Order: sequence, then C-alpha cells, then structure tokens
Amino acid sequence: MTSMRLALDSSLLAISLATAVRAKPATYTFEPNHTFVRFSYDHQGFSIQEQRFNKVNAVVIYDLDAKSA
Repeated sequence: MTSMRLALDSSLLAISLATAVRAKPATYTFEPNHTFVRFSYDHQGFSIQEQRFNKVNAVVIYDLDAKSA
C-alpha cells in the first residue's frame, strides 16, 4: 500500500509540474551593429548571386503558449 501511495504522489507531482503556468511572451531585440540578413538565389542556372542587408531593425516576440514567434 505504501509503494502505491508513493507512485500516486510521484504521478501527481509530475502532472502538476507539467501543467505549470508558463511565463509571459519573451521579447528579443536584435542589435543593429551585430545583425545582418544574408540571402542567395540561383541566376538561371549560371551563377549563384549572394546579397545581404547591412542595416536591420528587428524585434521577435516569442510566445510559448501560442506556439508562435
């Protein structure tokens, strides 16, 4: 009976930890001096063009509950 009670208590603890309230959405701001966007594309199969944007202002809001960013 004691081992059954211990297993039940452990299960309830695991469930309560798994369903804990999550924190509010996190906001991340990129540093303009250390961030750039780089991309490349195929030019009709002859060459690959590479470009980049040197100035970027960006903010990402990560919401774990909504599964979005």
